Amino acid sequence: MAIERKQVFWGGALLLAGLWAVGRLVEEQQTLPRCEVANREVKSSVFMVDGEPNAGFELTVDVMNPGPSKALFRIVATLSTSQGEFRRAQDLELAGGVPQKLRYGFHEPTINATNIQGRVSCDAVRGG
Repeated sequence: MAIERKQVFWGGALLLAGLWAVGRLVEEQQTLPRCEVANREVKSSVFMVDGEPNAGFELTVDVMNPGPSKALFRIVATLSTSQGEFRRAQDLELAGGVPQKLRYGFHEPTINATNIQGRVSCDAVRGG
């Protein structure tokens, strides 16, 4: 009987510890700043690379921190094509409520690339 009480006690203690940990994770997620991504567009473009014109693709996107104060975000722009996947990344401080238009140039794929798709992620940087 004493063993059953200990099992019930430790089972209850583990349950409470688990609930506390889940609560902390939910609280942390709710307090992290958010970033909104809109108006993503990919178009062909020409860039200067080592002093020479080079055709490629430009990904433009609008990002905004809808929160009331500035926050640091990690923005990753990805261009997927038949010739591979290419990334650009930057950490950018965004003021609250102010949209910004960002442009990323990708000179690696040729103009013959097909299946061109652009993606952008924007995530809060912890401690930023």
